[in-house]
Amino acid sequence: MEYKIPTVSPPRVATATRAPADIAEAGCTTPSPLTDFLRYHVLIRVFDGRPRAWLDILRKDGRGRSADARFLLWLDEQLHADPTLLGRIRETVDASGVWPCAD
Repeated sequence: MEYKIPTVSPPRVATATRAPADIAEAGCTTPSPLTDFLRYHVLIRVFDGRPRAWLDILRKDGRGRSADARFLLWLDEQLHADPTLLGRIRETVDASGVWPCAD
C-alpha cells in the first residue's frame, strides 16, 4: 500500500536571516517530512487526534513556543477549516502500518 501524507503541509520557516522575530526567538528549525510524519502518528496514536491536548502538555512543560507547538497550532487551524482533514490523517496513519492501532 502506498503511503500518502494529506495534501496540506505545515508552514515552512524561511532560512533567510530575516525570519519573523517570534519564530527566530523560539529557535525554530526547518521541519522535515519525517518530522511531520512522526507528528501525525503521535497526534493520532497518543492524543487521539486532539492537537489541543498535546499543546496543553507542551505548554505545561514550558515548550509552548516549540516547533511542535507551532505545528499543532497550525494544524488546529487546518482542522477547523477542513472538517474532513482529521479523518484523512487518521486513515493515512492507519494505512502506513508504522504504528498499528491498539484496538
